[in-house]
Amino acid sequence: MGRGLAIARQGGGARRAGLGWAGPGLAGLGCAGFLGLSALALAACGPQAAPDRAPEPGDRVVARVGPEAVYLSDVRRAAQAQGAIGEGEALDPASDLYRSVLDELIDRKLLAREAQRLHLDRDPAVARRLKALREKALADVLVSRAVDRRVTDEAVRELYAAQQKQPAARPLSLEAARPEIVRYLTFDEVRTLLARLRQETSVQVFPAPRSAAKPDPAGARP
Repeated sequence: MGRGLAIARQGGGARRAGLGWAGPGLAGLGCAGFLGLSALALAACGPQAAPDRAPEPGDRVVARVGPEAVYLSDVRRAAQAQGAIGEGEALDPASDLYRSVLDELIDRKLLAREAQRLHLDRDPAVARRLKALREKALADVLVSRAVDRRVTDEAVRELYAAQQKQPAARPLSLEAARPEIVRYLTFDEVRTLLARLRQETSVQVFPAPRSAAKPDPAGARP
């Protein structure tokens, strides 16, 4: 499903939407291509050896940049990251969109290869950025898999049935209520996951240093 971690920071829609449960809603899901975006970011980190097998069953190589393969799934995820197609939607290889996205991927890989040739990846500031991109990609995948296990058709139906039994529930068909139910289940799963991780791991937050006050130019005059 590719639900994003940012969803856990949204608030306040399920009750206002009249669905009748007290859990927070997520009116601003905004998660299209969440995983695809991280995949693109990591692709910019530098060229890698072509994998021995396709990343997805039935996948195929659609281009090569040096030794590195570009797969059809790479193009599809990039299009999803741009919001050009929906999650799970097919991308026609004969379309202008496909060619445009493929060209962007090729350009990105060319630039990344040149950056690595110039040893830009050895710059400490660049290394920190690459580390942050890697952490984001790993977090995205973890959240996506956790949400995929939780947000099933059965779970949606169970929550819908429970909601419809509430006296104040607004009568809605399952399909009409499904988007908000999915958002709620996603929020709840991410919140539960983060709560467990915070309990298991020591997290310390330190006060941010105060910025030094700028001298008053007027006061410096004789």
